[in-house]
Amino acid sequence: MDPMDLDPPLPRTTTPLGELEVAKEKEKKVEMERLPFPLEMKGRVGRYFSQLTVGCGYESCDNAMCVSNRGHPSSPKLLPTKAAVVAMKLAKGSRFAWKTYTCSPSGNPPPEHLLPKEVPLLTVASLKELVEAERVSGDPSALDEVLKYFPRMTPFLFLKGFEAIDVALGDSGLDENAMREFYEILAERCTRHPYKIDRAEWAKNLLLPTNASLRRFFLLMEFPVVPVDFLFVVSRALLLLNELIGKKGLKSFTTSCEEYMKRIPLKPFTLLQERLNTFISLQIFVQDSIHDCEVIQFALSLLKIMFEVNTTRKIIPAEKFYNLILSGFIDIRMEYRRWKKIESQDEFAFCNHPYVLTPEFKAKIVNIESIISKRLQPWFHRPGINEMPYLVFNVKRDRLIRDSYDNIASIRIGNPADFKKQLKVVFEGEEGVDEGGVRKEWFQLLVSELFSVKYGMFIADDETRAHWFNQRSQDFREFELLGTVLGLAIYNNVLLNLHFPLVVYQKLADPNWSPTLEDLKDINPSLARGLQQLLDYNGDVEEDLMMNFQITYDYYGSKQTFDLVDDAFNVPVTAANREKYVKLYLEYLLIDSVKAQSDAFRTGFAVVVEGDAIKLFEPAELQLLICGSPELEFAELEKYAVYTDGYHKDHPTIVNFWNVVRKFTPEERRNLLAFTTGSDRAPIGGLGKLRFVITYQPNSHRLPTSHTCFNHLILPAYEDINTLEKLLKTAVANSTGFGPNFFSLLLLSLFLSLYELICLFHLLLCLFPVFVSLLSMLIHRNVVGLKLEN
Repeated sequence: MDPMDLDPPLPRTTTPLGELEVAKEKEKKVEMERLPFPLEMKGRVGRYFSQLTVGCGYESCDNAMCVSNRGHPSSPKLLPTKAAVVAMKLAKGSRFAWKTYTCSPSGNPPPEHLLPKEVPLLTVASLKELVEAERVSGDPSALDEVLKYFPRMTPFLFLKGFEAIDVALGDSGLDENAMREFYEILAERCTRHPYKIDRAEWAKNLLLPTNASLRRFFLLMEFPVVPVDFLFVVSRALLLLNELIGKKGLKSFTTSCEEYMKRIPLKPFTLLQERLNTFISLQIFVQDSIHDCEVIQFALSLLKIMFEVNTTRKIIPAEKFYNLILSGFIDIRMEYRRWKKIESQDEFAFCNHPYVLTPEFKAKIVNIESIISKRLQPWFHRPGINEMPYLVFNVKRDRLIRDSYDNIASIRIGNPADFKKQLKVVFEGEEGVDEGGVRKEWFQLLVSELFSVKYGMFIADDETRAHWFNQRSQDFREFELLGTVLGLAIYNNVLLNLHFPLVVYQKLADPNWSPTLEDLKDINPSLARGLQQLLDYNGDVEEDLMMNFQITYDYYGSKQTFDLVDDAFNVPVTAANREKYVKLYLEYLLIDSVKAQSDAFRTGFAVVVEGDAIKLFEPAELQLLICGSPELEFAELEKYAVYTDGYHKDHPTIVNFWNVVRKFTPEERRNLLAFTTGSDRAPIGGLGKLRFVITYQPNSHRLPTSHTCFNHLILPAYEDINTLEKLLKTAVANSTGFGPNFFSLLLLSLFLSLYELICLFHLLLCLFPVFVSLLSMLIHRNVVGLKLEN
């Protein structure tokens, strides 16, 4: 009989018990039932291990699971590691059936050596010894033999003294740090000698039907060796955990998950997130309907908890949660119908889990919402009515702010749904049809005007150059106008060159947001550092710093004060209340002091962006949607560039152009992008989504020019790469704001034109003596000819 393939224990023949003994057995049984199951485990494993290695000492022992039974043909002769596996398997039997394999006669105490003892299982230290021995000998067979039993040993391999089997929901009952170290050693070894661990067997033993299954599932996901049965194991584990939730309740499960996620180190946290996302991606290719897959939904619920914890801990970037395969696989139109429950109230929708969806996917949802919003308008389905399909603004350049506000106000009063239409702008007195360029110019000019010093709506920090609301500004109408412009830019796919800190988009995304010191760092970093030093100060705060709950700020050159609490001047800041002081200070600076301005700004934004789609975006994603990404992949821009009027990708000037751009510094590349497009950021999806056009110009002595409204670079065909680099850098360096500095470039162009005239004049001067000589020779020849004729 192979001890590793034990059948259920069979009843053993014992001496019949008398009535007194039966009564004692019943009493003992009742008493044992009151004890938790894990309290017996330590004694079980230890006793079985002793039987399997040293025996019980009884000469007449008839137990097949004891080495003292020398007359039994199946008496085990096991190595310690294998004996530990068999002992653990025996110990996992029924609560009372396990006695069948113990050697002690009823009523007699066991021999001293059979008392519970620590079992020498495979540990981190013993694994290191085996790995080192393998390095020396070069023979992996010994370690492979041990690893063969590893999946069965897992439930007890890292137990905290064998006593913690049925632990609380938030505890695995395992030495998790030792287990992780064990994983790392095993992973390194498997790179040299690949060995497939039976992960299905391992998961079956690790995920016991106990409260510990939750934490053990997380440990399972950290295992470094991922065999082909990855999907099966994780699916089974997720279903088991789902059953556990049904027993313990969703609230208890969520709380335990959150507590675990708050303490988990960076590496396992990242690994768990990656593997859950990988699991979802792989399920896409094996499921008939991913919307009806229970394990995908459960995996998403775990990712949701991780995302919410990560929002506070900021342990990994939020974009790590994006599932690119899922975002590219989903049918966006059908997903929108599911999300809005157009056909059924019970349909599952991935839009309810926006943390795994890319900003590009969410932007498409915004566009679909805009289209459907227009179709729901009464005029859309009313025959015979020629409703204007566009939103048309008529403005004068010298009355840009006022005319723009009047146009927006009329739409807001008349039919706000028209804001979802495509915008076309007409500058009065100028001919032409707006095909997108005029609209983009309107956005650029309007934003530039609103951020100018003339209006004083914002204050720029000298260190970060970020713009923040000016609490002294009373131009609430202009703040509302700017908010509306941001909303219109979203629906018209126009990037705005804004320099708002992230906290502004936080205000747009969540009006109930609470500020932190991290938010202040983008607005006033020096003040943020000072408040952090206050929180970290180890001395006597009250005596050394002598601060109170009254703050001072500048108001048009005069010092003004504000009381954070009642009688603030007489309330000192102490070590006990300094956190309250910082909290109130932040709330005043970032909320209360600019409430009127930020409320007007948000009101204007909400007039346009009023649907549910915008709620899918996190603040950083909203910034990306409005301003674009600072990550510039110029290889993508080169790959998808368009060439016109004789240029092509292999033209010498184009080859030289991209060679020059590749040598640009990151700052020079941003400036080049701003010079040609009006923004130094990439749209959602990267620079490959930008239609970048380079047009041929024959004159090789002029500076490059651009039409930012059309992302259009006009590049002269320069004779060599040095001239191209010099003049391109000159043009880019003299571009400010939304385009080139007109007067600088005009002077440079005039200078270059004058230079061309001088060169031409110089050439004529050089040719003049030749011309005179030829003319003299011609005259002389004619004169000689006349003389000969005469």
